[in-house]
Amino acid sequence: MAAIASVPLSFNNGVGSARCPPPTTSPAKVAGWTVLGGFLPSVVVTALGTPAATAIDMTDPQTALEGTLPGWFTPLFLLALGVGTVAINAMTSYSSGPALQSVGVKIDRSISVVVHGVLAVALTPYALLVSDFLETVGNVLRLTVVLLGPGTTIYATGIPLRRNRYDGLALTDETPDSTY
Repeated sequence: MAAIASVPLSFNNGVGSARCPPPTTSPAKVAGWTVLGGFLPSVVVTALGTPAATAIDMTDPQTALEGTLPGWFTPLFLLALGVGTVAINAMTSYSSGPALQSVGVKIDRSISVVVHGVLAVALTPYALLVSDFLETVGNVLRLTVVLLGPGTTIYATGIPLRRNRYDGLALTDETPDSTY
């Protein structure tokens, strides 16, 4: 259940598909469909996950889940979980190149996908077999809050102060003399 619940916290389909619309697309439509694409899957997954999480003992969800599901469904559930995990990470890998490039790492997009995949494959057995999985998920969520909270605050404060006017060329200036 923790793995399923983490999907809406990861890369979201609706947001990613709005990156490169045709130039004639209305900005209101891009914003509307982006919000809907991010909001709707999160609501559906949360609506399904909440009752499911209350039906099992969350101190040991893997074992409790086996007692809740019929025996024939367990392998199908694990297969769906595996396929879903690969699919969500494929989209995340797609974005890892631009994300790394945006923070100044000089790496080709294709190489970044390979590096991302190798790291994910290497860290998954550790997360599942060595560490306490739920504690690891909790630590990642705490780290996300610690990193994204201040960054989002700075960005949200900057919008009204700058009246949402930015110099696009200056944003790409990575020198110490940059305006930004």
